[in-house]
Amino acid sequence: MKVWYFKNKYNNLFLLTVYLMSLIIFFYFLRQNSAESYYDELSYLNFSQGILSNGLFNTGDPLRTYLYPLIISMVSIFSNGNPIVIKVIISLFQYILYAFTIFIFSKSIYLKTNNKIHFFIIIFAGMLNPYLIQATTLLLTDLISSCLIIIALVIYANDNFIKFRNMCILFFLIYSSIMIRPSNLIFLIGFIIVVLVSLRKDVNFKFYKFVLASISMLFVFFPQFYMNVVFFNHWTPLVHENLYESQTKWAVQFLKYGSVVITGETPQLYYLNPFQLNNETTFFDTVLSEPFIASFLFLAHVFGILDWGYTDTYIREYYHTNRLFSSLFLYTCWYFIFIGIYLVILKRQIYLNKRLNRIIGAVLVLAMIFIVFIGTTCVESRFGYPLFIMLLPLLTLAYDFIISIKYKKSRFVIILILYLLFLALFFCISFYLDIQTSRINWFEHLNINFIK
Repeated sequence: MKVWYFKNKYNNLFLLTVYLMSLIIFFYFLRQNSAESYYDELSYLNFSQGILSNGLFNTGDPLRTYLYPLIISMVSIFSNGNPIVIKVIISLFQYILYAFTIFIFSKSIYLKTNNKIHFFIIIFAGMLNPYLIQATTLLLTDLISSCLIIIALVIYANDNFIKFRNMCILFFLIYSSIMIRPSNLIFLIGFIIVVLVSLRKDVNFKFYKFVLASISMLFVFFPQFYMNVVFFNHWTPLVHENLYESQTKWAVQFLKYGSVVITGETPQLYYLNPFQLNNETTFFDTVLSEPFIASFLFLAHVFGILDWGYTDTYIREYYHTNRLFSSLFLYTCWYFIFIGIYLVILKRQIYLNKRLNRIIGAVLVLAMIFIVFIGTTCVESRFGYPLFIMLLPLLTLAYDFIISIKYKKSRFVIILILYLLFLALFFCISFYLDIQTSRINWFEHLNINFIK
Protein backbone atom coordinates (compact mmCIF):
# COMPACT_ATOMS: atom_id res chain seq x y z
CA MET A 1 0.00 0.00 0.00
CA LYS A 2 1.51 3.30 -1.02
CA VAL A 3 1.91 5.85 1.71
CA TRP A 4 -0.33 8.37 -0.03
CA TYR A 5 -1.93 9.28 3.29
CA PHE A 6 1.43 10.68 4.44
CA LYS A 7 2.40 12.47 1.21
CA ASN A 8 -0.79 14.44 0.56
CA LYS A 9 -1.28 17.32 3.01
CA TYR A 10 -5.08 17.15 2.80
CA ASN A 11 -5.02 13.43 3.60
CA ASN A 12 -2.71 14.16 6.49
CA LEU A 13 -4.97 16.92 7.75
CA PHE A 14 -8.07 14.72 7.59
CA LEU A 15 -6.42 11.79 9.37
CA LEU A 16 -4.88 14.07 11.95
CA THR A 17 -8.23 15.70 12.64
CA VAL A 18 -10.06 12.38 12.97
CA TYR A 19 -7.45 10.85 15.27
CA LEU A 20 -7.22 14.02 17.35
CA MET A 21 -11.01 14.06 17.81
CA SER A 22 -10.93 10.36 18.62
CA LEU A 23 -8.23 10.89 21.25
CA ILE A 24 -10.24 13.73 22.81
CA ILE A 25 -13.24 11.39 23.11
CA PHE A 26 -11.00 8.66 24.50
CA PHE A 27 -9.40 10.82 27.19
CA TYR A 28 -12.80 12.25 28.15
CA PHE A 29 -14.13 8.76 28.88
CA LEU A 30 -10.83 7.60 30.39
CA ARG A 31 -11.00 10.44 32.89
CA GLN A 32 -14.61 9.56 33.67
CA ASN A 33 -14.24 5.78 33.92
CA SER A 34 -10.75 5.19 35.34
CA ALA A 35 -11.50 6.23 38.91
CA GLU A 36 -13.90 3.40 39.66
CA SER A 37 -14.86 -0.02 38.34
CA TYR A 38 -18.30 -1.65 38.49
CA TYR A 39 -19.98 -5.06 38.42
CA ASP A 40 -18.38 -7.22 35.70
CA GLU A 41 -15.24 -5.08 35.80
CA LEU A 42 -14.75 -5.96 39.47
CA SER A 43 -15.28 -9.64 38.70
CA TYR A 44 -12.51 -9.55 36.08
CA LEU A 45 -10.22 -7.71 38.50
CA ASN A 46 -10.89 -10.27 41.23
CA PHE A 47 -10.28 -13.14 38.80
CA SER A 48 -6.98 -11.56 37.74
CA GLN A 49 -5.92 -11.19 41.38
CA GLY A 50 -6.71 -14.86 41.89
CA ILE A 51 -4.39 -15.73 39.00
CA LEU A 52 -1.60 -13.63 40.57
CA SER A 53 -2.13 -15.13 44.03
CA ASN A 54 -2.70 -18.78 43.16
CA GLY A 55 -1.42 -19.21 39.62
CA LEU A 56 -3.34 -19.63 36.39
CA PHE A 57 -4.00 -23.34 36.88
CA ASN A 58 -5.11 -22.97 40.49
CA THR A 59 -7.90 -20.50 39.80
CA GLY A 60 -11.36 -21.14 38.41
CA ASP A 61 -14.53 -19.20 37.68
CA PRO A 62 -17.84 -20.79 36.64
CA LEU A 63 -18.91 -17.75 34.60
CA ARG A 64 -15.73 -16.37 33.01
CA THR A 65 -12.93 -17.62 30.83
CA TYR A 66 -9.29 -17.14 31.68
CA LEU A 67 -7.72 -15.02 28.93
CA TYR A 68 -8.97 -11.50 29.71
CA PRO A 69 -8.24 -11.83 33.46
CA LEU A 70 -4.81 -13.20 32.49
CA ILE A 71 -4.13 -10.05 30.44
CA ILE A 72 -5.22 -7.91 33.40
CA SER A 73 -3.01 -9.92 35.77
CA MET A 74 0.05 -9.33 33.56
CA VAL A 75 -0.61 -5.60 33.72
CA SER A 76 -1.12 -5.84 37.49
CA ILE A 77 2.45 -7.03 37.93
CA PHE A 78 3.73 -3.64 36.75
CA SER A 79 1.16 -1.54 38.61
CA ASN A 80 1.49 -2.83 42.20
CA GLY A 81 -2.13 -3.97 41.98
CA ASN A 82 -3.46 -0.40 41.84
CA PRO A 83 -6.87 -0.79 40.13
CA ILE A 84 -6.80 2.74 38.68
CA VAL A 85 -3.36 2.23 37.11
CA ILE A 86 -4.46 -1.18 35.83
CA LYS A 87 -7.54 0.31 34.23
CA VAL A 88 -5.61 3.16 32.60
CA ILE A 89 -3.02 0.79 31.11
CA ILE A 90 -5.65 -1.67 29.88
CA SER A 91 -7.66 1.22 28.44
CA LEU A 92 -4.65 2.49 26.52
CA PHE A 93 -3.93 -1.02 25.25
CA GLN A 94 -7.54 -1.50 24.16
CA TYR A 95 -7.68 1.87 22.42
CA ILE A 96 -4.46 1.19 20.52
CA LEU A 97 -5.71 -2.27 19.54
CA TYR A 98 -9.02 -0.80 18.40
CA ALA A 99 -7.31 1.98 16.39
CA PHE A 100 -5.03 -0.62 14.80
CA THR A 101 -8.03 -2.82 13.97
CA ILE A 102 -9.91 -0.01 12.26
CA PHE A 103 -6.78 1.04 10.37
CA ILE A 104 -5.96 -2.39 8.93
CA PHE A 105 -9.65 -3.01 8.17
CA SER A 106 -9.76 0.29 6.26
CA LYS A 107 -6.48 -0.57 4.54
CA SER A 108 -7.79 -3.98 3.43
CA ILE A 109 -10.77 -2.29 1.76
CA TYR A 110 -8.53 0.29 0.09
CA LEU A 111 -6.33 -2.48 -1.30
CA LYS A 112 -9.44 -3.99 -2.91
CA THR A 113 -10.96 -0.80 -4.33
CA ASN A 114 -7.95 1.50 -4.71
CA ASN A 115 -10.23 4.34 -3.57
CA LYS A 116 -8.82 6.43 -0.75
CA ILE A 117 -12.27 7.83 0.08
CA HIS A 118 -13.29 4.30 1.09
CA PHE A 119 -10.33 4.22 3.46
CA PHE A 120 -11.33 7.54 5.02
CA ILE A 121 -15.01 6.57 5.37
CA ILE A 122 -14.19 3.53 7.50
CA ILE A 123 -11.61 5.44 9.52
CA PHE A 124 -14.17 8.19 10.18
CA ALA A 125 -17.05 5.89 11.16
CA GLY A 126 -14.83 3.65 13.29
CA MET A 127 -12.61 6.14 15.06
CA LEU A 128 -15.35 8.63 15.92
CA ASN A 129 -17.97 6.20 17.20
CA PRO A 130 -18.39 7.42 20.82
CA TYR A 131 -19.80 4.08 22.02
CA LEU A 132 -16.78 2.12 20.85
CA ILE A 133 -14.27 4.68 22.10
CA GLN A 134 -16.04 4.65 25.46
CA ALA A 135 -15.82 0.84 25.50
CA THR A 136 -12.02 0.97 25.33
CA THR A 137 -11.98 2.56 28.80
CA LEU A 138 -13.79 -0.29 30.55
CA LEU A 139 -12.56 -3.65 31.85
CA LEU A 140 -15.05 -5.55 29.70
CA THR A 141 -14.51 -8.13 27.01
CA ASP A 142 -16.83 -6.95 24.23
CA LEU A 143 -14.53 -4.61 22.35
CA ILE A 144 -11.24 -6.49 22.59
CA SER A 145 -12.89 -9.74 21.47
CA SER A 146 -14.55 -7.88 18.59
CA CYS A 147 -11.16 -6.54 17.48
CA LEU A 148 -9.75 -10.06 17.29
CA ILE A 149 -12.67 -11.19 15.13
CA ILE A 150 -12.20 -8.23 12.75
CA ILE A 151 -8.45 -8.86 12.47
CA ALA A 152 -9.28 -12.50 11.67
CA LEU A 153 -11.64 -11.21 8.97
CA VAL A 154 -8.82 -9.13 7.49
CA ILE A 155 -6.58 -12.22 7.46
CA TYR A 156 -9.30 -14.15 5.61
CA ALA A 157 -9.77 -11.33 3.06
CA ASN A 158 -6.05 -11.33 2.28
CA ASP A 159 -5.14 -12.97 -1.03
CA ASN A 160 -2.49 -15.00 0.83
CA PHE A 161 -4.97 -16.52 3.28
CA ILE A 162 -4.49 -20.00 1.79
CA LYS A 163 -0.98 -20.12 3.27
CA PHE A 164 -0.81 -22.41 6.29
CA ARG A 165 0.70 -19.67 8.48
CA ASN A 166 -2.21 -17.33 7.82
CA MET A 167 -4.74 -20.06 8.56
CA CYS A 168 -3.00 -20.65 11.89
CA ILE A 169 -3.14 -16.93 12.70
CA LEU A 170 -6.85 -16.87 11.85
CA PHE A 171 -7.65 -19.76 14.19
CA PHE A 172 -5.42 -18.34 16.93
CA LEU A 173 -7.31 -15.04 16.77
CA ILE A 174 -10.75 -16.67 16.75
CA TYR A 175 -9.88 -19.09 19.55
CA SER A 176 -8.44 -16.23 21.61
CA SER A 177 -11.61 -14.20 21.08
CA ILE A 178 -13.63 -17.18 22.34
CA MET A 179 -11.43 -17.42 25.42
CA ILE A 180 -12.12 -13.74 26.03
CA ARG A 181 -15.83 -13.90 25.19
CA PRO A 182 -17.25 -17.44 24.85
CA SER A 183 -20.28 -16.39 22.79
CA ASN A 184 -17.82 -15.68 19.95
CA LEU A 185 -17.97 -19.39 19.31
CA ILE A 186 -20.72 -18.44 16.87
CA PHE A 187 -18.12 -16.63 14.75
CA LEU A 188 -15.96 -19.75 14.60
CA ILE A 189 -18.91 -21.57 13.05
CA GLY A 190 -19.44 -18.66 10.68
CA PHE A 191 -15.81 -18.51 9.59
CA ILE A 192 -15.70 -22.25 8.88
CA ILE A 193 -18.81 -21.96 6.69
CA VAL A 194 -17.46 -18.87 4.90
CA VAL A 195 -14.03 -20.38 4.20
CA LEU A 196 -15.30 -23.75 3.00
CA VAL A 197 -17.96 -22.23 0.74
CA SER A 198 -15.86 -19.40 -0.72
CA LEU A 199 -12.71 -21.44 -1.35
CA ARG A 200 -14.19 -24.78 -2.33
CA LYS A 201 -13.29 -24.23 -6.00
CA ASP A 202 -9.83 -22.75 -5.36
CA VAL A 203 -7.33 -25.38 -6.48
CA ASN A 204 -4.67 -23.82 -4.23
CA PHE A 205 -6.79 -24.22 -1.11
CA LYS A 206 -5.83 -27.38 0.77
CA PHE A 207 -8.52 -28.62 3.12
CA TYR A 208 -6.08 -30.73 5.15
CA LYS A 209 -4.01 -27.59 5.89
CA PHE A 210 -7.15 -25.84 7.08
CA VAL A 211 -7.97 -28.73 9.43
CA LEU A 212 -4.37 -28.98 10.62
CA ALA A 213 -4.28 -25.25 11.34
CA SER A 214 -7.51 -25.50 13.35
CA ILE A 215 -6.06 -28.36 15.43
CA SER A 216 -2.63 -26.82 15.94
CA MET A 217 -4.11 -23.75 17.65
CA LEU A 218 -6.28 -25.67 20.12
CA PHE A 219 -3.67 -25.10 22.84
CA VAL A 220 -5.42 -21.74 23.42
CA PHE A 221 -8.30 -23.64 25.06
CA PHE A 222 -6.12 -25.80 27.32
CA PRO A 223 -5.97 -23.58 30.45
CA GLN A 224 -9.76 -23.18 30.48
CA PHE A 225 -10.29 -26.88 29.85
CA TYR A 226 -7.91 -27.77 32.68
CA MET A 227 -9.59 -25.38 35.16
CA ASN A 228 -13.07 -26.69 34.32
CA VAL A 229 -12.02 -30.30 34.82
CA VAL A 230 -10.14 -29.66 38.08
CA PHE A 231 -12.55 -27.22 39.75
CA PHE A 232 -15.93 -28.27 38.35
CA ASN A 233 -15.38 -31.78 36.99
CA HIS A 234 -16.76 -30.45 33.72
CA TRP A 235 -15.06 -31.50 30.50
CA THR A 236 -15.53 -28.36 28.44
CA PRO A 237 -13.21 -25.65 27.07
CA LEU A 238 -15.93 -23.02 27.58
CA VAL A 239 -17.47 -21.68 30.80
CA HIS A 240 -18.83 -24.12 33.35
CA GLU A 241 -22.24 -22.49 33.72
CA ASN A 242 -24.79 -22.90 30.93
CA LEU A 243 -25.16 -19.19 30.27
CA TYR A 244 -26.96 -19.64 26.97
CA GLU A 245 -29.85 -21.50 28.64
CA SER A 246 -30.18 -18.66 31.15
CA GLN A 247 -29.98 -16.12 28.33
CA THR A 248 -32.84 -17.77 26.44
CA LYS A 249 -35.00 -17.49 29.58
CA TRP A 250 -34.07 -13.85 30.12
CA ALA A 251 -34.81 -13.25 26.45
CA VAL A 252 -38.46 -13.99 27.19
CA GLN A 253 -38.58 -11.80 30.28
CA PHE A 254 -36.71 -8.77 28.94
CA LEU A 255 -36.45 -6.86 25.67
CA LYS A 256 -33.05 -5.54 26.71
CA TYR A 257 -30.83 -5.15 29.74
CA GLY A 258 -28.68 -2.31 31.06
CA SER A 259 -26.63 -1.37 34.11
CA VAL A 260 -27.04 1.80 36.16
CA VAL A 261 -24.54 3.51 38.48
CA ILE A 262 -26.85 6.36 39.53
CA THR A 263 -26.92 6.92 43.29
CA GLY A 264 -30.10 5.56 44.83
CA GLU A 265 -31.12 3.64 41.70
CA THR A 266 -31.33 -0.14 41.35
CA PRO A 267 -28.24 -1.26 39.35
CA GLN A 268 -30.19 -3.60 37.07
CA LEU A 269 -32.11 -1.80 34.33
CA TYR A 270 -34.67 -4.20 32.89
CA TYR A 271 -36.52 -3.41 29.67
CA LEU A 272 -39.53 -5.55 30.48
CA ASN A 273 -41.41 -7.66 27.98
CA PRO A 274 -44.94 -6.17 27.83
CA PHE A 275 -46.32 -9.70 27.36
CA GLN A 276 -46.32 -11.54 30.68
CA LEU A 277 -44.88 -15.06 30.36
CA ASN A 278 -43.58 -17.73 32.72
CA ASN A 279 -40.08 -16.87 33.96
CA GLU A 280 -38.89 -20.43 33.29
CA THR A 281 -40.00 -20.33 29.66
CA THR A 282 -37.16 -20.29 27.15
CA PHE A 283 -37.21 -18.37 23.90
CA PHE A 284 -37.50 -21.61 21.94
CA ASP A 285 -40.49 -22.72 24.04
CA THR A 286 -42.09 -19.39 23.19
CA VAL A 287 -41.48 -19.94 19.47
CA LEU A 288 -43.63 -23.09 19.68
CA SER A 289 -46.31 -21.82 22.07
CA GLU A 290 -46.53 -18.11 21.21
CA PRO A 291 -45.00 -17.53 17.75
CA PHE A 292 -46.27 -13.95 17.51
CA ILE A 293 -44.73 -12.98 20.85
CA ALA A 294 -41.52 -14.81 19.91
CA SER A 295 -41.32 -12.83 16.67
CA PHE A 296 -41.84 -9.59 18.58
CA LEU A 297 -39.13 -10.53 21.07
CA PHE A 298 -36.69 -11.53 18.34
CA LEU A 299 -37.16 -8.22 16.52
CA ALA A 300 -36.82 -6.30 19.79
CA HIS A 301 -33.56 -8.08 20.56
CA VAL A 302 -32.24 -7.42 17.05
CA PHE A 303 -33.16 -3.76 17.42
CA GLY A 304 -31.31 -3.81 20.74
CA ILE A 305 -28.03 -4.69 19.04
CA LEU A 306 -28.59 -1.88 16.52
CA ASP A 307 -29.69 0.75 19.04
CA TRP A 308 -27.05 1.16 21.74
CA GLY A 309 -28.92 3.85 23.63
CA TYR A 310 -26.79 5.46 26.29
CA THR A 311 -23.20 6.25 25.39
CA ASP A 312 -22.03 5.02 28.78
CA THR A 313 -22.17 1.26 29.22
CA TYR A 314 -22.79 1.97 32.90
CA ILE A 315 -25.55 4.57 32.78
CA ARG A 316 -24.74 7.65 34.88
CA GLU A 317 -27.69 9.86 34.00
CA TYR A 318 -31.06 9.02 32.47
CA TYR A 319 -31.44 12.18 30.39
CA HIS A 320 -27.88 12.92 29.33
CA THR A 321 -27.80 14.78 26.01
CA ASN A 322 -24.85 12.73 24.75
CA ARG A 323 -27.30 9.84 24.41
CA LEU A 324 -29.08 11.79 21.65
CA PHE A 325 -25.95 12.86 19.77
CA SER A 326 -24.37 9.42 20.00
CA SER A 327 -27.57 7.80 18.76
CA LEU A 328 -27.71 10.25 15.85
CA PHE A 329 -24.17 9.24 14.82
CA LEU A 330 -24.96 5.55 15.19
CA TYR A 331 -28.30 5.68 13.33
CA THR A 332 -26.69 7.61 10.49
CA CYS A 333 -24.07 4.90 10.09
CA TRP A 334 -26.74 2.18 10.18
CA TYR A 335 -28.79 3.98 7.55
CA PHE A 336 -25.94 4.00 5.06
CA ILE A 337 -24.95 0.45 5.99
CA PHE A 338 -28.52 -0.60 5.18
CA ILE A 339 -28.22 1.15 1.81
CA GLY A 340 -25.12 -0.95 1.20
CA ILE A 341 -27.00 -4.12 2.12
CA TYR A 342 -29.85 -3.07 -0.19
CA LEU A 343 -27.38 -2.68 -3.07
CA VAL A 344 -25.84 -6.08 -2.41
CA ILE A 345 -29.26 -7.76 -2.33
CA LEU A 346 -30.18 -6.18 -5.68
CA LYS A 347 -26.77 -7.23 -7.10
CA ARG A 348 -26.43 -3.86 -8.77
CA GLN A 349 -22.91 -4.38 -10.03
CA ILE A 350 -22.57 -0.73 -11.08
CA TYR A 351 -22.20 0.07 -7.39
CA LEU A 352 -20.18 -3.00 -6.41
CA ASN A 353 -16.48 -3.52 -6.80
CA LYS A 354 -16.02 -7.21 -7.66
CA ARG A 355 -12.83 -7.37 -5.61
CA LEU A 356 -14.98 -6.63 -2.56
CA ASN A 357 -17.26 -9.61 -3.16
CA ARG A 358 -15.27 -11.95 -0.94
CA ILE A 359 -15.11 -9.71 2.10
CA ILE A 360 -18.66 -8.36 1.66
CA GLY A 361 -19.98 -11.90 1.34
CA ALA A 362 -18.09 -12.93 4.46
CA VAL A 363 -19.32 -10.06 6.61
CA LEU A 364 -22.93 -10.59 5.54
CA VAL A 365 -22.81 -14.32 6.35
CA LEU A 366 -21.13 -13.68 9.71
CA ALA A 367 -23.60 -10.88 10.47
CA MET A 368 -26.62 -13.03 9.60
CA ILE A 369 -25.44 -15.93 11.78
CA PHE A 370 -24.66 -13.55 14.63
CA ILE A 371 -28.05 -11.82 14.41
CA VAL A 372 -29.96 -15.11 14.41
CA PHE A 373 -27.99 -16.24 17.46
CA ILE A 374 -28.13 -13.00 19.44
CA GLY A 375 -31.83 -12.51 18.70
CA THR A 376 -32.58 -15.51 20.91
CA THR A 377 -30.84 -13.97 23.93
CA CYS A 378 -31.35 -11.07 26.31
CA VAL A 379 -29.21 -8.39 24.73
CA GLU A 380 -27.15 -5.59 26.15
CA SER A 381 -26.25 -2.70 23.87
CA ARG A 382 -22.56 -3.68 23.82
CA PHE A 383 -23.40 -7.01 22.18
CA GLY A 384 -23.73 -5.15 18.88
CA TYR A 385 -20.11 -3.97 18.72
CA PRO A 386 -18.74 -6.71 16.40
CA LEU A 387 -21.74 -6.39 14.08
CA PHE A 388 -21.20 -2.67 13.56
CA ILE A 389 -17.46 -2.93 12.93
CA MET A 390 -17.65 -5.80 10.47
CA LEU A 391 -20.38 -4.10 8.42
CA LEU A 392 -18.40 -0.86 7.96
CA PRO A 393 -17.28 -1.80 4.40
CA LEU A 394 -20.90 -1.49 3.31
CA LEU A 395 -20.60 2.25 3.90
CA THR A 396 -18.30 2.37 0.88
CA LEU A 397 -21.03 0.88 -1.34
CA ALA A 398 -23.49 3.48 -0.08
CA TYR A 399 -20.97 6.23 -0.82
CA ASP A 400 -20.44 5.01 -4.40
CA PHE A 401 -24.19 4.85 -4.90
CA ILE A 402 -24.82 8.37 -3.61
CA ILE A 403 -21.99 9.78 -5.75
CA SER A 404 -23.56 8.11 -8.78
CA ILE A 405 -26.91 9.87 -8.21
CA LYS A 406 -25.64 13.28 -7.11
CA TYR A 407 -26.91 14.86 -10.34
CA LYS A 408 -30.28 13.11 -10.10
CA LYS A 409 -31.99 15.49 -7.72
CA SER A 410 -35.23 13.52 -7.33
CA ARG A 411 -33.42 10.36 -6.22
CA PHE A 412 -31.15 12.36 -3.95
CA VAL A 413 -34.18 13.97 -2.30
CA ILE A 414 -35.74 10.52 -1.79
CA ILE A 415 -32.57 9.33 -0.05
CA LEU A 416 -32.68 12.38 2.21
CA ILE A 417 -36.37 11.96 3.07
CA LEU A 418 -35.88 8.28 3.82
CA TYR A 419 -32.93 9.19 6.04
CA LEU A 420 -35.08 11.58 8.09
CA LEU A 421 -37.86 9.00 8.37
CA PHE A 422 -35.30 6.38 9.39
CA LEU A 423 -33.98 8.63 12.17
CA ALA A 424 -37.50 9.38 13.41
CA LEU A 425 -38.42 5.69 13.41
CA PHE A 426 -35.29 4.59 15.26
CA PHE A 427 -35.58 7.32 17.89
CA CYS A 428 -39.27 6.52 18.46
CA ILE A 429 -38.67 2.78 18.85
CA SER A 430 -35.68 3.42 21.10
CA PHE A 431 -37.66 5.78 23.32
CA TYR A 432 -40.55 3.29 23.40
CA LEU A 433 -38.20 0.57 24.64
CA ASP A 434 -36.89 2.95 27.31
CA ILE A 435 -40.45 3.37 28.60
CA GLN A 436 -40.54 -0.37 29.33
CA THR A 437 -38.04 0.21 32.15
CA SER A 438 -40.68 2.24 34.05
CA ARG A 439 -37.87 4.66 34.86
CA ILE A 440 -37.21 6.51 31.59
CA ASN A 441 -39.57 8.45 29.36
CA TRP A 442 -37.81 10.53 26.74
CA PHE A 443 -41.14 11.54 25.17
CA GLU A 444 -42.12 13.38 28.34
CA HIS A 445 -38.62 14.72 28.89
CA LEU A 446 -38.52 16.20 25.37
CA ASN A 447 -42.18 17.23 25.61
CA ILE A 448 -43.18 15.03 22.66
CA ASN A 449 -46.89 14.61 23.23
CA PHE A 450 -48.05 12.09 20.62
CA ILE A 451 -46.94 9.17 22.81
CA LYS A 452 -47.48 9.10 26.55
